[in-house]
Amino acid sequence: MTNPWVEQYIFKLNPEQKILIDSLRCLIAQYIPNIEETYKYQCPFYCLDKKMFCYLTAPAKTQNIAIGFCNGYLMNDDAKILSNDTKQIRKIIFGNTNKLNISIVRMYLLEALRIHKLLNP
Repeated sequence: MTNPWVEQYIFKLNPEQKILIDSLRCLIAQYIPNIEETYKYQCPFYCLDKKMFCYLTAPAKTQNIAIGFCNGYLMNDDAKILSNDTKQIRKIIFGNTNKLNISIVRMYLLEALRIHKLLNP
């Protein structure tokens, strides 16, 4: 799963952000079968069944990385970590000092997949 636009986006990140975003890319590919990596809205986007599923972003004014879930407003937020800054999208924001909790990311990816399957039977 490589896309030249995504690779160029990642190339511009600092080393800590690169490690985090590459880890998230691997987790998305591992837990979401048939996911397609593309480049939309100036960031790596992931589509499933030709529908927007999630995206990764590194906001320019911060050192953070975020994973945004396109139908996040429908997701259960058991760990209470989803930010609520838009009508539909919910994000998990990782600071550059945060360690990636794989089990939490996996839980939210699988929850997003559950919602995707409900909306797209």
